[in-house]
Parts: sequence; C-alpha cells; structure tokens
Amino acid sequence: MSRPIESQVRELQAATHTQEIERAAEAAATLRSTLQERSLSELLADLEQAFANENWEVAISVINELDQRVATADPDEQILTEKARHLLATAVLDEESQSELRSRVELESALALEQGMLLASAGTALAAKQTSSSVSETIQSVSQSTQTFEQTAETVERVADETTTPPKVTVVNPAAVPETLAAGSTKQVEITVRNIGDATARDVTVSLSPPSFLAVSPENAQIGTLMNDAEATSTFTVEGTEAGSGTFEVVIETADQNGGTTAVEVTVTAETKDVIDALTGTDGEVSFAELLTAIEYYNSGEAVPNTGGAQVTLQHVLIIIERYNNNE
Repeated sequence: MSRPIESQVRELQAATHTQEIERAAEAAATLRSTLQERSLSELLADLEQAFANENWEVAISVINELDQRVATADPDEQILTEKARHLLATAVLDEESQSELRSRVELESALALEQGMLLASAGTALAAKQTSSSVSETIQSVSQSTQTFEQTAETVERVADETTTPPKVTVVNPAAVPETLAAGSTKQVEITVRNIGDATARDVTVSLSPPSFLAVSPENAQIGTLMNDAEATSTFTVEGTEAGSGTFEVVIETADQNGGTTAVEVTVTAETKDVIDALTGTDGEVSFAELLTAIEYYNSGEAVPNTGGAQVTLQHVLIIIERYNNNE
C-alpha cells in the first residue's frame, strides 16, 4: 500500500529544499503514479479534504491530476458514450433504456462543464490560499454527477449486448492531435479508430482536415475493413507552417457512411520559448504547481510545449528548484 498523498508531497518538498534532484524526481514520480491510480471520485474526496485542512500543496497536486484528466478524457469512457449515441440513433429501445442512455450522453457534456468550473474556482481559492464554500459545493456536485455517469456504463454495456447495430467507426484518441505546435516544427500523430457497431465496417478511410496554418501528410490513410470492436492506427506528419489558431478535424469515411468527424482545437505559436520560461513564465517566481510540472517533464523526457521540441534537463530542474526555494 502506498503512503498517503500528504506524506508523498512532504517527501517531495523535503527533497526540493535540500536540492536533491534525483530524490525529488523519484518523489514526484511516486506521487504522480499514486494520483493516476486513484479514481475520479477518490481524487475529488482528496481535494475536498485538502481544502478542509488548508493543505495547499496537496490541493495543487490533486488539481494538476484533475486538470490532466479533464484535458485527456478516458478513451474507454468516451467510447461508451459514443456507443450510447449509436444505440439511440439506430436501435429500437424501451423507454427506460432510452432514458438512461440519454442521461449518459447529456452527463458527458455537463460533467466536463462542471469539472471546468471546479478547476477555475479551486484555482482562485488556491491563489488566495483560502477555503471556499463554492469550491466545496462544486466538488460535491461533480462527485454526484461522476457517480451517476459511472453507473450508466453498466446500462450501455447491457443494451449493447442485447442489441445488434450497424457499423460505426469513431476516433479512440482525439487527444493524439497536438493542442500546440511551434511554427516550423513537425509532429508524428497516430490516430486510432474503432468500429463500435456490431456489423463490419468496409472501405474505412481516415484523413486529417487541418486549418490553413498546418500541413499534413499523407492526405489520408486507407484502412479497409474493420470488424466489430476492431481498431486500426494510422500515422500522419503534422507541420506548423505559420502562427494561427483554429479547428483540426479528424474525418472518417466508410462505405455505408457510418463514419464521422471529430474536431480538435489547435494553436500554432510563431515563436519558441526558453524551457524555463515555457514552464514557469517570465516573472522569475516558481509555484509548487510549476515545480511539479517541471519535474514531471524531466521524468518523462517529453518535449515541453512551445519550445520547438526541447526537453527538461537536470540543469533546468536545478534552476527551477532554486527559484522555488527563493520564493519562500
């Protein structure tokens, strides 16, 4: 059993204060792993407890994880919602099943909105280091909506097992499309699609329809046939040709026209930033949230957005830790 989140945060803070980089990196990785393993309901309970105890560093850690959950929605949950939509559109259902499936579809959008409101209100309260009744009320509202949303999964699976539907191909991982890209840089994008219908989908084609400031190759990917629940992944190269902001569409075409379009917002920046500026801003101060983010990038080896593909080095972490310690 892992140690409580509060204890793990204290370990990270202790390593940071003594500038033990590897110890801090290990502590951050352990904390991240613990948070990732917790359900959304558990994270909401952790956040409510952190605010009640005025433990701001724990609250920040939990909010960081919640923010990532909101930004990269669970693909399995998204697929279940798409199945609910497909069943409502194509199957003959009793009133109770229709009601529960509609609830699933409606709750997905409502829950995303509530989660966004929670992150905003919690961020404001954290900035002032004050507890807030509105944060507590929003946490409870999101918790209730989350439990209801999770309960609908059983209904979707049950109705899907009892019903035969035509093919329906949908995107499994819309988050694979980069939200930001530096002008002049390229990124390999892997788009995975799945046939969530019962019948076989034929002549499946995936293409990316980018705004004018992005170039994509190849123009499309021929997948062919997809059986029930089968997946296929296509790789595209995306290049930011100039600065801009707009909608990037993943277009799926099939022989029976049961494909669709998934839209993703994308921003291309004209200038690349220094790694430290990209992570912490230019005011010279470093918050605990920014420290966590920096160490997570150091651990993962992933490129920092808006830096032209630069990674966080040991030297970057040292500078960020020093600035964090100087804030206190």
